[in-house]
Amino acid sequence: MLDWDDMDALEAAFGSAVGQRTAEDATTNLARYATMRATILELNGV
Repeated sequence: MLDWDDMDALEAAFGSAVGQRTAEDATTNLARYATMRATILELNGV
């Protein structure tokens, strides 16, 4: 599970150079071992 303070922080992380390399690495090296699924849940007013 990954957690960010808000959607802006999540988008910045995914858009960063490290985020892009991590996504490429997961696609290249992990996809052959498992099905990858993602859900983004935003909680408001908590």
